[in-house]
Amino acid sequence: MYKRILLLFFAITLFQTSVLAQQQVPPFEQFYEDMDYKPIDLAIKECEANFNKKPILPSIIPPVPFTHNLGRCDKNKDWLEIKFFNEELPENHYKLDIFLDKDRIAVEEVSIKKTYVLENGETAFLVDMDEHFDTFIFNANNWQYVLSIDKRITGQVPPTILKNIANSIHTR
Repeated sequence: MYKRILLLFFAITLFQTSVLAQQQVPPFEQFYEDMDYKPIDLAIKECEANFNKKPILPSIIPPVPFTHNLGRCDKNKDWLEIKFFNEELPENHYKLDIFLDKDRIAVEEVSIKKTYVLENGETAFLVDMDEHFDTFIFNANNWQYVLSIDKRITGQVPPTILKNIANSIHTR
């Protein structure tokens, strides 16, 4: 009888420990929420209030599966950041940064890999700014856009796709 009670007590304790451990693991999004990321529509509203104008987003995204998307507005730098990522496939990571034209980042000649002309007549640059991402920079509608795609999926999302994304931004 004593062994059965001890075994039952051990099983209950093990079950409770397992349940508590599962409850204490933060969700995937918690890491990003702790860094002030939020649903994209809320981040856009924050930036719209901060910029006194609404950022215009591309109408398409890269053709790879994403499980999550979040955004944040940096009010100190007048910058909107939107991330798309996949919890199961970490290489499926796409980032869109939008800066007010007055706060644009400089494109250095040494980092330019290729130059493109967009449908709006603006020049776009494929640059090598980071060892992990291919970056496509262009200006449109008094905004500077920085599209970054993980280099591990450039076969699925070549620069021509980034150019198509850039061309999907229309004046509103």
